[in-house]
Amino acid sequence: MTWWQRLIRRDKIERQLQTELRDHFERQVSDHLRAGLSAEEARRQARLRFGSLEQFKEECRDARGTRWLEIAGQDLRLAFRTLRKSAGFSTAALCTLGLGIGAVTAVFSVLDSVVLKPLAYQNPGGLVVIREVVEEFAKYSPTVPVNEKQFEAWTERARSFSGFALLNVKDRTLLPKNGRPVLLGGVEVSPDFFTVLGVRPSMGRAFVRQDAMEGSNHVVILTDALWQRQFHGDREVIGRTAKINDQMVSVIGVLPADFRLPQLNSGISNSSGGVRPIELFTPLVIDRSHEPLMGSFNYLAIGRLRPGVSVRSGEQELTRVTQGFAREHHIGAHLRANLQTIQRNTLGSTGQVLWLLLAAVCGVLLIGCVNLASLQVARSVGRQRENAIRSAMGASGRRIALTQLAESCVLGAAGGALGVLLAYWGVHLLVRAAPVNLPRLDEVQVNGTVLLVSVLVTIGTVFLFGLLPAWEASRTDPQQAMQRTAGRSVAGGRSAGRMRFFLVCMEVCCTTVLLIVSAAALKSLFNALHTDRAFEASGVVVAEADLYKEPYSKDAERIRFDNDVLDRLRRLPGVEAAALTQVMPLTGNIFATDVGRADRPFNPERQPLASFRWISPDYFAVLRIPMLAGRALEASDSGRKNAVISQACARALWPKEDPLGRKLLTNDGGKDNTFTVVGIAADARTQDVKDPGGSMFYYPFQDDPPYATFFVLRTAQSPEKIPNSVRRAIWSVDSEVAIPTLKTLDEQVEASLATERFTALLLSCFGGAAIALALLGVYGVLTFFVALRTREIGVRIALGADRRKIYELTFATGMQPVLVGMMAGALIGWAATRSIASLLFAVRPGDPLSIGGAIAVLLAAASAATLLPSRRAASIDPAVALRNE
Repeated sequence: MTWWQRLIRRDKIERQLQTELRDHFERQVSDHLRAGLSAEEARRQARLRFGSLEQFKEECRDARGTRWLEIAGQDLRLAFRTLRKSAGFSTAALCTLGLGIGAVTAVFSVLDSVVLKPLAYQNPGGLVVIREVVEEFAKYSPTVPVNEKQFEAWTERARSFSGFALLNVKDRTLLPKNGRPVLLGGVEVSPDFFTVLGVRPSMGRAFVRQDAMEGSNHVVILTDALWQRQFHGDREVIGRTAKINDQMVSVIGVLPADFRLPQLNSGISNSSGGVRPIELFTPLVIDRSHEPLMGSFNYLAIGRLRPGVSVRSGEQELTRVTQGFAREHHIGAHLRANLQTIQRNTLGSTGQVLWLLLAAVCGVLLIGCVNLASLQVARSVGRQRENAIRSAMGASGRRIALTQLAESCVLGAAGGALGVLLAYWGVHLLVRAAPVNLPRLDEVQVNGTVLLVSVLVTIGTVFLFGLLPAWEASRTDPQQAMQRTAGRSVAGGRSAGRMRFFLVCMEVCCTTVLLIVSAAALKSLFNALHTDRAFEASGVVVAEADLYKEPYSKDAERIRFDNDVLDRLRRLPGVEAAALTQVMPLTGNIFATDVGRADRPFNPERQPLASFRWISPDYFAVLRIPMLAGRALEASDSGRKNAVISQACARALWPKEDPLGRKLLTNDGGKDNTFTVVGIAADARTQDVKDPGGSMFYYPFQDDPPYATFFVLRTAQSPEKIPNSVRRAIWSVDSEVAIPTLKTLDEQVEASLATERFTALLLSCFGGAAIALALLGVYGVLTFFVALRTREIGVRIALGADRRKIYELTFATGMQPVLVGMMAGALIGWAATRSIASLLFAVRPGDPLSIGGAIAVLLAAASAATLLPSRRAASIDPAVALRNE
């Protein structure tokens, strides 16, 4: 129990030990004196009989039980002194470990907050997002939002669920008492929504069934952030009124500060293309008396599974209920349910991207560890004579290995501490560089879990780069190491050579894999940026106007507003053309309907889908979408049921005929509408840059004026100079209209590829760091080879070897492990590109260009890394090299 005293009061204990041993010695001397020996002889005999005092001291110290701590302290002090003398190596190792561990910690902190940390709901594993699959439409849209009639059947018949809720994402305009209107992320929810989530308002109450009835739905629940920002944290906010979408509503509740509703994937995209946090919750009112059984797939549903029920079982039960509902109402389509946990639905492909980035940064750290291990092996070979002397004086191989490992522990601890400090800065950098649509981005932080992982990573790195050098040092042969021989014996023999060969191979292999994956990501981004989009984004500005307010509930008022704004925009200086549409370009497939030919029977379950757009006449001119046949829409087409279709739509309906002048049917809310095709437009990638176009159907906006209008205008001047003029033009028509989006179309293109750009950027950085470390490894090993074999090379030159032969010798020595590592890395890289194929655009798995380009870059860089050591070897003066022989 007094072990701690043995450590902190070591000097006192040592004095006591010295006194006790001296007492034993003096007692022995006294015994000899009483036996009649002289004083000098008595002491000599006592020393002979007593033995070595130092040996007794060591035995006593070993018996204390704290000897291992004392030895560890000695090893650490020796490690500090040794590393201080090798300042260059220590600095390089510290930077390598600090940057590597910091990068791993920063990327893991994002992964932990976004992917691994459960959502802050009661039992989040039991929460599922529900969508539907219509087999007839699956090739156009794998899943679709929920039909409210079928949702009602689920709530009545499903027994695997404890509750359901229906959602309809709908942005809302808040009109402050002073200031311009603000568009906020909003969602309409059924009364059981917060009960299903297991969330209670921190103030006020949740929704009740009475709130979901027409006329009683003028209530709202706020998030804590909105309450703090717009209502200044006033605790008397309950019962206060606010003007939302031109209606006065009463605040009935405020949600807890830690509540977040993630951006759920409903199967349709946000028409504005923005990622607004949900801050307003209003009751969802459904008029079920007028809704058709099919054709109204507009909602997102969530459900809570009962304890012990799996997602698969819940999906099977909802599918049985859905199919039974279809049979009862004679619905010909084949329907089934699709369930995902709320966590998985929120992430989408983000989880795969973050795991890929973590694997890449761990690969860089592994390369750095291999590099340090190679340098440590080289240093241990240079210290063979020192280790041999220790071994000859009685040090065991285990003792020598622990001494060597102490240096790795010191480097690892310092590198880990530096890495954690860099991680705090790296997390902020990653959050700033990350795409705005990355879910849960506001929750990213370095927490206790991340710090624990950082400690484990640090321990792992110590073992990765410290064990092999320690093991190699423990195998020192004193007799062989003490011999003053040249060449390979000094270099550590074949064992050390094989180890260095293996380490360089591993380093190059990991680098090759990283370069191949980085090359594939870069090629994917390049393909997305340079694919033929069939529209021209440069010089186009997009402005959104939100008309979800009472004055614009009538079509005529929305048409008047749109025409007035268009007229003012066309008169702005530098504006060449202006138009409008109801969808922000490059925000996915928002509105779709089935289309067919009027001269054939129309079966909604078997017709192809087409995305439809309400547009004004100059839409094609602004975006410069080519017209392949016929004409664009004109102002006179309003009310005449004329439409323009895309080339893909024309091929789907009239594969071998001329569509111009033909009649086309659309299914809108169960009603068939007939349109005349007046033009065929190119397949513009206005939904997704990576989408090959798909079927599109354009018709005049006056026939169904949208509530969310996107004005697009082409300007001859710099688009960055026109936003203020656009705002003034819109507010000159109505100063209370919110303008939530105002950006250039080039910015929208960039935003649509933000995830791909983020991934390619980080992978490129990691790949660049990997190749730099690999080249340092090749250069270091080859330099060490030349230094250790200086006398051998001098003998070769003295015996007639020309410089070309020396170049060939050193070049072959350096390139052999590089070639082996590249071949292994190419095979692993080929498999890696297959595993991330879903993240790549127009890049085949095992793309030859990516693999060949990565190998070529690495081969050229490795060749360059061997030049300086090869030149140094060829320049050795034999007389100098052999002077000490």
